Amino acid sequence: MDEIENVTAKEKKDESEAEIRLQTPFGPITLDAKKARGAWSKSQKDKSGPTNLAQAYEEGYIGGSTGGVSKFWPQSFGEKVMLVLDDYISCEWETERISHFIMRGNKEVMPNYRIVEAGEGVTKDIPIEAVRLICRKDDSQRRMVLVNSLDHDGDIRLTAKFSKENRGLAKDFLDNLEDFFFDNGPMKGTVFDGNMAFLPRHSGASERLIMARGVREKVTRHLTGFLSVMHRAEEFGIPSNRGVILSGPPGTGKTLLVRYIIEKTDLTVICLSPSQIKRGTISTFYRMARKLAPCLVVLEDIDSAGGLHRKIRDHPILGEVLESLDGISDNAGVVTLATTNYLENIDDALRDRPGRFDRIIQVPVPDADSRKMMIDKMGPEFGIGDCVDADWLSNETVGFTGDWLRNLMQTSKLIALQRGSEEIAKRDLEEALVDIDDNRMIAYQSTPELPRPDAKRSVSQGSYA
Repeated sequence: MDEIENVTAKEKKDESEAEIRLQTPFGPITLDAKKARGAWSKSQKDKSGPTNLAQAYEEGYIGGSTGGVSKFWPQSFGEKVMLVLDDYISCEWETERISHFIMRGNKEVMPNYRIVEAGEGVTKDIPIEAVRLICRKDDSQRRMVLVNSLDHDGDIRLTAKFSKENRGLAKDFLDNLEDFFFDNGPMKGTVFDGNMAFLPRHSGASERLIMARGVREKVTRHLTGFLSVMHRAEEFGIPSNRGVILSGPPGTGKTLLVRYIIEKTDLTVICLSPSQIKRGTISTFYRMARKLAPCLVVLEDIDSAGGLHRKIRDHPILGEVLESLDGISDNAGVVTLATTNYLENIDDALRDRPGRFDRIIQVPVPDADSRKMMIDKMGPEFGIGDCVDADWLSNETVGFTGDWLRNLMQTSKLIALQRGSEEIAKRDLEEALVDIDDNRMIAYQSTPELPRPDAKRSVSQGSYA
């Protein structure tokens, strides 16, 4: 389109009048600025009624102009809250109509629905963008309009619109919604992660786990045993909140032990991985844990979570952890279980302070008896032949963690299959042991540099002949 020329004004005898001339592809156009302004002012004065269909719809139901109060939640949390909205409404309210408006409120359509995870392997369709007309069951003239909407960043927003006399009613409605969600929603009694995704409680860890006797006794006393009596603890002056760290080299079975503990309890469990621990996350999920108590909070690999090994003055995330564990808020019924590969990297304010982490349980590299039990348990799974002596293999695997023993079985099975057999023989295990030892030696060696040239090369004159 041709460029519009600069606006010019032509003064007349009456200085309040002006003409605006525009050069367009269709020829010159002249506008009377005074008349245009007058027409615009008149149109604004005439706007005493609703500006669109949605506003007319809401004001017609409320019985006049409306005010509004809102709450919003991050998408993953807001979707779960919306799962219970209709149940919450039905306690004291009736939904008389549900609809939705598009095109800036000028066209009425059906609500937009979204499939939301409502439990492990369970989904539910919920209105995610909708307008509900609701009234009190005990007084049908006390009315509100509830508007579900999505913010530009994906947050879930719920707005309660009301008449002047019902402002307090609308505020109480929104304030009590979260309490209803925590008491009656899908998260209570389940296992979920920092993305609000449900995780299985039973993973087979109880059948696979082999614990040294000393570890089992401490786990029973300070974790599984404590969880079973925590509802009585405060009667006898024992705090019902507790923190325990599982510490040990990589591959010793800390994650499997955590899964075992989760299987042994029916509490709500919140599992936070290092990638899910960010500024603001810790305090948010501990507030949630208090609402869902009794609750177990699992902090995986805290030595790598946002730099928790650094000093509190330098790290707001560490400050959040300390505040969440023993700050002003009451942590009754909240148990924290953390894992770490490098205990020495964790700040002293966390690892050596009762009330934050009360116990550290060492999960060591398996001893000979533990390795033999693991071999006996893995043998049938991978098809170890009768000719293989478990005591011999236990003695050959000193320093092997549970992960390396499983890798030994997998490598041996691969070797056996490559030679045409489905049964693992002793020679397969011997070859696999050499292969693993070579691999582990390389893992601890520095990468070699390229060799430097011995001397400066020269080109003989005869090369150009």
